[in-house]
Amino acid sequence: MNLQTIQKISKNSGVHHTSIEKMIKDKKIIAYKQENFKRILIDLDEFNSTFKPINNLCDDFDLDIFKV
Repeated sequence: MNLQTIQKISKNSGVHHTSIEKMIKDKKIIAYKQENFKRILIDLDEFNSTFKPINNLCDDFDLDIFKV
């Protein structure tokens, strides 16, 4: 398990921390907390596994609607 803070993963991945928090609330990833500590940690490998490749040959794929 490769646990890191939400802030660190947000900074390194470019995904806003509120998006990561939403992933936790939607139960897409599991949050961890160590007793007597305030920081919430998530497993980097689990976070990375939520991303899937997109097929840019699909008719419904429009790169213009995504932030690049």
